[in-house]
Amino acid sequence: MKAPEYDDEKVALSPSTGETLIEESPLHAHTFHRLLGGKRRKGTGATDLGTLFHALLLEDGKGVEVIDADAFRSNDAKAARDLAISKGLVPVVKPKYEAALPVVERIRENMAKAGFPQASGASEVKVEWKEAAEPRDVVCHARIDWLSDDWTRIVDLKTTEGSVHPDACTASLFRYGGAMQDAAYRSAVTTLHPELAGRVSFTFWFVELREPYAVTPMEAAGCMREFGESRWQRAIALWSRCLENDEWPGYATSGRPNPAYVPAWAMAKETMEDAA
Repeated sequence: MKAPEYDDEKVALSPSTGETLIEESPLHAHTFHRLLGGKRRKGTGATDLGTLFHALLLEDGKGVEVIDADAFRSNDAKAARDLAISKGLVPVVKPKYEAALPVVERIRENMAKAGFPQASGASEVKVEWKEAAEPRDVVCHARIDWLSDDWTRIVDLKTTEGSVHPDACTASLFRYGGAMQDAAYRSAVTTLHPELAGRVSFTFWFVELREPYAVTPMEAAGCMREFGESRWQRAIALWSRCLENDEWPGYATSGRPNPAYVPAWAMAKETMEDAA
């Protein structure tokens, strides 16, 4: 059976989909791609809170729709929430919005003290570019949290109710796709503006959504950037093959059971126990 003719513009690869490809499987990436499987992962309270603070900190609340209700329990409140979402806005009930405003000011003060860029720029910048691959080139897209007007500075905001100690931030970047995001965003800028190669800085700003609202700016070191570039290139190659063949395998790909290995740390521990 002939594979379907995908519209590359509509099935563009994002860094988050690329991370799903590598960390999970093409089946998962297809399932949760907005224009392929169309399924949505269930959000969490932490996700909703992070989305709200993104809008307040980076867009001065322009993308927020305040609902005059104490909670999304009544039918009217739910209808207002759904309408806001359909418009691409972040719905929030009035008490939660009012409680967030003084927190936003505290965070902004801490970000300024930590050297948040003062250059002019824009938030939620949508970019689209093409990566060379076989058997077909891959159209990619991303939404950059903040980009300076000259395209040389990229900022990505990470909010958490946990710690933003540098060790915790490093673990988060490693675990949740920050390395691939770094590679993809840099590629986007230098593909669209080749003259900026080697001149682009990318800073992740981690923010605690609890007292004392600490902030930690992080930049990927050389090894993290190399790791992210490797994963991004693997994702591009895999996406290209999946689109060309319309094959979206899950975890089982060989037609036989996957081998279960003993982790190296467990084997080392067992060896030490035997020697004791």
